[in-house]
Amino acid sequence: MAIRSARGDNALNLPPMPEPLSRAVGAALGKGLLTAEANPALVWTRYLKVWEDFGTGRQEDVGKELQEFSGAYNALGKERAPKERLRLHHARMKGLAAAAFEATLLSPFVLGLGADHATENGFSFDPMVGVPLVPGSALKGLCRATAEMLGEPLEKIVRVLGSAPPAYGMSAEGTVPGSVIFHGAWPVWWPSLRVEIMTPHNVEWMQKQMKSERVLGKGEALPVPSLFEEPRPVSFLAVEPRSGQQSLRYRFYLSARDGDSALTEQAWAWLALGLDLLGVGGKTAAGYGRMRRSDAQETVLPPPPEAEERASLLLVYTHPIQGRPVVLQPRQVARELGVRLTGDPLVDQQAHDVWENACEAVRRLVARLESRLRAQASAAPRVDIVALAPQPHLIALGRALGEGIEATVHLKRRDQPWGWGEHSPPGEARPALTSPAVDRGRPALLVSLSGTIWPQTLPDPGDAGDWRTWTVSVDDPGIDRITTETQRRAFVAAVRRAFQEMRDAGATEVDIFPAMPAALAVELGRASSLGASPALRVWDRSAKGWVGPYVVA
Repeated sequence: MAIRSARGDNALNLPPMPEPLSRAVGAALGKGLLTAEANPALVWTRYLKVWEDFGTGRQEDVGKELQEFSGAYNALGKERAPKERLRLHHARMKGLAAAAFEATLLSPFVLGLGADHATENGFSFDPMVGVPLVPGSALKGLCRATAEMLGEPLEKIVRVLGSAPPAYGMSAEGTVPGSVIFHGAWPVWWPSLRVEIMTPHNVEWMQKQMKSERVLGKGEALPVPSLFEEPRPVSFLAVEPRSGQQSLRYRFYLSARDGDSALTEQAWAWLALGLDLLGVGGKTAAGYGRMRRSDAQETVLPPPPEAEERASLLLVYTHPIQGRPVVLQPRQVARELGVRLTGDPLVDQQAHDVWENACEAVRRLVARLESRLRAQASAAPRVDIVALAPQPHLIALGRALGEGIEATVHLKRRDQPWGWGEHSPPGEARPALTSPAVDRGRPALLVSLSGTIWPQTLPDPGDAGDWRTWTVSVDDPGIDRITTETQRRAFVAAVRRAFQEMRDAGATEVDIFPAMPAALAVELGRASSLGASPALRVWDRSAKGWVGPYVVA
């Protein structure tokens, strides 16, 4: 077989390889696309373009590279060769394993994040088939955790799963093997990948902690994490819960050493419950990796018929956050909301470098909305608003909208579609207002929902000498702390009461220090427009502290 180096126009430093592999890898690297002949696992592990920058610190194009890879990977689902490889693999596994069970993926799934990779986040591909797999070791660990959580007798657990694995460095002597073999799980048909983003806020502090560096350069003791470190978005791959028009299913292969089918059924019962309650893979605490056995009641339901028929006039507004562009697909958003669009969406997704230009763009967008509503007065469509932007922009949008336009401002949660939760769990945190204890100072509204605003971190109030603060907060503020319609209504009521107290106190302008979801920033702006409301001076948080103020008239 001929051996040559895979080099295209942009010569890459690749090792010699067989001719067929050379063509496949050359095509993948030269065009930035996978081909039907290439093994996706091999291209991911060895031949992504981003490997050229490994160790150099140049990771700016990781997100773009992952987008290209996932797009090319998803296109392989239309090719015959990859699907045939997957079909043959399932045929081999049926001959090897005694039992096969299926579960439907309910949320994005990711495995292998800790593996070494040039993107700084790995991913687990089957090296032969090229699809995301769940190894048998992960399934067995989840099965054991579920059985122990249920309080199953130790003898029963040992019979099915064997002894617990020895602690690191300890001898395995005396351990008992389990009766059930977990071969692994593979998707039933070709899956789809997508790029997810996580945004750690205290990277430098965490790195120092991991290295056990107890002193900084100035010799100070290592402090607690700062609220104002610059977030660092990190891109990684995840499996889409849906592939094409249907929910993705995984097939799990188990077998019993002594051929006892009752043992495999028991193992599957524990495993299926663990997949549903705990999830498998990485980031399960954030909702990833949930699956439900295919013979159980489906929980991911399509929108109700009445929602599908509801007409909507959709308004979409975005602006770069931390210098990074935010782009939404209006029709995809409409599908997530379960609405039928009335005409083209109203969209502003431009970057306005000057604050005054951004405010003018917001006013033009709202004017277009009002004009459309007047033209469709007889149909009276509902207005749905989605927005992702820095907090001053969102508050300016809400102020321009006011409360004269009946509209629903939708929430975007991590790993969830657009929309507010309908059901309030027991003990749900409700935003509440704390009024100032003093009657002098510069009026300020502190909103501590997605993070805590500490009064001692506020900028100098100037001639006023001190701040007179109204605070809207919840216990233990954090990301995704506010998720339900009930919490939204409580927030709006608290903000209205705060502005009423400020008007009664004679305030002509108020400084806003926000840490809240984007949807609630718009709601704050709307609530501030009632009556003879004071002008707003909105501050924005950055890694270096508070930036602003941005005046919203």
